[in-house]
Amino acid sequence: MMNDLMRYRRQMLLPEIGWEGQQRLMQGHVLIVGLGGLGCPVAQYLAAAGVGTLRLVDGDEVQEENLHRQILFGDADVGKSKVEVARERLCRLNPHITIEVVDAYFDETNFEALARDVDVVVDCTDRFDARLLIDHACRLYDLPHVYGALYRWQGQCSVFGLRGGARYVDVFGTQVCSAEVPTCAETGILGPLAGLVASVQAGEVLRLLATGNSPLAGVLWIYDLWRHRPSQIRYNHRPITGNVPPVEKSIQIEGKRVKQLTGQSLKEVLSDGRVLLLDVRQPDELPRVERSGVMAISLGELPHKHHFIPEDKKIVPFCRKGLRAQWAAQWLVEAGYEVLGYFALESENVWFDEASMD
Repeated sequence: MMNDLMRYRRQMLLPEIGWEGQQRLMQGHVLIVGLGGLGCPVAQYLAAAGVGTLRLVDGDEVQEENLHRQILFGDADVGKSKVEVARERLCRLNPHITIEVVDAYFDETNFEALARDVDVVVDCTDRFDARLLIDHACRLYDLPHVYGALYRWQGQCSVFGLRGGARYVDVFGTQVCSAEVPTCAETGILGPLAGLVASVQAGEVLRLLATGNSPLAGVLWIYDLWRHRPSQIRYNHRPITGNVPPVEKSIQIEGKRVKQLTGQSLKEVLSDGRVLLLDVRQPDELPRVERSGVMAISLGELPHKHHFIPEDKKIVPFCRKGLRAQWAAQWLVEAGYEVLGYFALESENVWFDEASMD
């Protein structure tokens, strides 16, 4: 045990960490969502520091265009599962910790199970829908959310939800659409910026585990790498509400609000024979809704298969919890379709009522 701890001696010399802080690091359980430019160095620093268990979540494979900033990967890894390659590298870096990997995207089907038993969630994704789910999971289990984001030459970081403080949606809201948030693939990114922001995130995780505190709670830290200019924006540390909010309720599209339908309102719109119910779940998700007036096109396939939707139909997308249906509604409205609202299968048991489907 003492020989193993020799690797951590230099950080244990810091009075804020010491022996007790290192013990807390070794007992810590951290969820890292996304193994991109942020997730790779975050995982490396936390593994090297001796954080006891890292849970890595990403459903993507290594691509050649990732290599300039995703420093866990090399040429030989192209086409391989990111989380599997990361597990191998991190176990080599520190064989004394536990690496759990989930080769899947952080989504409505798994977010509660993945966050239920961890101490901290590190947000290393560039997907807005995943970020909303991270926020929701952290509210549900009262977890600190270590946020990081990149845009061209600028990076930002904050810690949400520490000791009941403000959460991500309290600061940024829920009305941004994924289509309106450009990704690194669209805007470009420099590898060192990702490393810089990831280092701040990793430092905050270590500070949270070792001391329970963070100076970035209530502060949005911003760094402009082009001008080497740091700045901070302070925000209201108190949450808007102490209740766990739904993941979403409605979205605003160019002045038109597309609402989440209740069971009663769904029954009312189904009286119109032109209504088409659009199942945007994956084909293997249950229960299936196989009735007249229902078409299945998964959210990921919608941009490629929307031409199968008759143009004279009024559309109601649905999924299990409603989040994918919300994004489908956004996309369909922007594509020129008439959308009456969207529905969550779990909200009310009207889908298995034969009369409601006739």
